[in-house]
Amino acid sequence: MKSEVLLFGVAMLVTAFCGCSPKELKKQVQQAQQVVEAAKSAMVDQNVYPEWEEKLKGKIAASQEEASKRTNWHRANIVGAYKKHGRRNPKWNKDVSALMERWIPIVMTPDFSATKGMMELGQSAKELIDRGCDDPIVGYIRARYLGFDPGLSKQELAREWKQVAARVKDSDYPPVRKFWPYIRAAAMTAQVRPTEEVAQYYELSLACVGEMARDPETPEIELYVVGSTWHFAHRNHVPSNIESWSIVNEQMSTGDEPNLAQNVLKGQVFTDYAWEARGNDCGHRVSEQGWKGFHERLSEAEKALVTAWYQRPDDWRAPTFMITVELGQGRGRKRMEKWFNRAMKAEPSNNNAVNSKLYYLEPKWHGSQGEMLKFGRECLESTNWTGSTTLFIADAHYNIAGFPGNERAKYYLKPVVWKDVSAAFEKYLKRYPEDHNRRTRLAKWAVDCNQPEIAGQILNELGTNAVKSIFGTDREFEREVAWLKMKARTKE
Repeated sequence: MKSEVLLFGVAMLVTAFCGCSPKELKKQVQQAQQVVEAAKSAMVDQNVYPEWEEKLKGKIAASQEEASKRTNWHRANIVGAYKKHGRRNPKWNKDVSALMERWIPIVMTPDFSATKGMMELGQSAKELIDRGCDDPIVGYIRARYLGFDPGLSKQELAREWKQVAARVKDSDYPPVRKFWPYIRAAAMTAQVRPTEEVAQYYELSLACVGEMARDPETPEIELYVVGSTWHFAHRNHVPSNIESWSIVNEQMSTGDEPNLAQNVLKGQVFTDYAWEARGNDCGHRVSEQGWKGFHERLSEAEKALVTAWYQRPDDWRAPTFMITVELGQGRGRKRMEKWFNRAMKAEPSNNNAVNSKLYYLEPKWHGSQGEMLKFGRECLESTNWTGSTTLFIADAHYNIAGFPGNERAKYYLKPVVWKDVSAAFEKYLKRYPEDHNRRTRLAKWAVDCNQPEIAGQILNELGTNAVKSIFGTDREFEREVAWLKMKARTKE
């Protein structure tokens, strides 16, 4: 550990010698030394966190059982709650129960949710409402997944969400079902103007968090989801990020020691808090106090996240967020890879971890353009990672194209770009052929990479399923289609 800190200090000193006046050089050397001292003072004693693998025996098997318990908990709080507290009627009971069964896997995957099926869910809810169903949760599903008239003003949209929240408030549905209408009503009302009504919605949703924490049947992952959602929504309404976290952290408490949900959220919050202390300036411009706060707060985040990983080694969140902690601490690529591998083992479709590693490998941090592309191709070729991780080679090229010294339009014309991107999308779309969004994105890549024939063919096959917004406005989309048709005629 000492050697790693010293190497970091040496790197700072070397940087300081590049193109500085004697006065500036002296100042930067002093600041580099301050960085080293700040890092030393904030270092976590690694003996506190030894390798945990031996201690984890039996925990992974136990936590695997948690998945079925979590499904049962959602079924009880959705289908079971409807049977107990819903606006029941023989005309629609069977269809509402079927709708809610379809909803369970979607609400269980807020972090890796696929849009496929969501609009259909909202449409089914609308059809039930058109038949006379006045159940408040059916109303929420319709609002959440189908939305309202796109022509509504912010004031009208806020009014619609307040009506959804009011109907749920008057029901006997469990707190988890009330939380989401409240928090969305708070967010939409806040867009109009901050009022006491916004504060009331936050109080109502916070009370739901507390009720869920006090219920021993609540899965800790679900407690984390509502707690983190509340914090990240509410923090814009108070002077301090930590103030918002302190409020919800107290509600999330279930005993003398922090639970999994509290530790994961604290790790996230203190990571953000650390970067607040550092600021966005170049390293040599960060003050001594800024570096001190940065390392101290990252250490707090580390303690919370390592503890969370020990509590649930099969949960993806703690190891994923540790990648960003390592980004700031800079103790070495090996350490980052350890947390990345743990994150992917816990969730093979973990786009958050893949994106965090790709960012870690950017030249301004701990990597290079070559390392970014190498990792992107690992994502393309991997047989262990699932979901859309295959497509991160396209993300790597997109990010690199925007780096200083690169001109995006020229970069996209490199043959290797289209070779990588087309291979990634071909592999992904074989697995998910109905993903019209990603198929449209491939058409956009084809345009950018000067492959007009392929772009035209893809858009022709998509027809009305093309997602126009990927090209910008409807007018911009139509302009691209006209250009592709012109190119086709020219070739003929």
